[in-house]
Amino acid sequence: MWQQISWRSLFQGGDLPHNLGGHGLETSSPKACAAECETRSSCQFWTHVKEWKVNCYLKTTFDFKEDNGSATSGSIGITCDDDQSDLSEVPRSSSSLSNKVPKNPSSQPENVCFYPKISLSGGDLIPDGLQVSDVNNCALACYERDECLYFQFVSKWKKNCFLKTHFFKEETFPEAIAGSIGLSCT
Repeated sequence: MWQQISWRSLFQGGDLPHNLGGHGLETSSPKACAAECETRSSCQFWTHVKEWKVNCYLKTTFDFKEDNGSATSGSIGITCDDDQSDLSEVPRSSSSLSNKVPKNPSSQPENVCFYPKISLSGGDLIPDGLQVSDVNNCALACYERDECLYFQFVSKWKKNCFLKTHFFKEETFPEAIAGSIGLSCT
């Protein structure tokens, strides 16, 4: 799984070096803290504490987890532990445009659905697309925008990630992987 969230949890220990944000950054939200972690190759865990001014702590690992009602922690690319929440529990904005998903998903990891060889037409949030390193980072870019429900990744293109609020048509396209976030995969 590419990202997991653990609500009301504070990860202790394992901070990155100070110059990489391990001793704290100021961010606006848990999503912003997760995005900071995603930009650092050595970061695998993060903690955001809502009530603190310096509120985002980036980590390579953590020693233990403690309960804290104002904290949210998470991981990028690995499992936090067995009792974490998943992305299906992350609040998403509702959209009246569409709540359908393409047919025949290849996976359903916590309502993050991937549809190999499928292209989605319409509903682009950023008409020219984004450049990301892989399909998981495309899914993360979608997750970070409340209005995004769908994404499309084409590895051979320079601008290879397309975020969408809805789509009008799905087509077979061998180089594409489409996806949805926060919707049932069936």
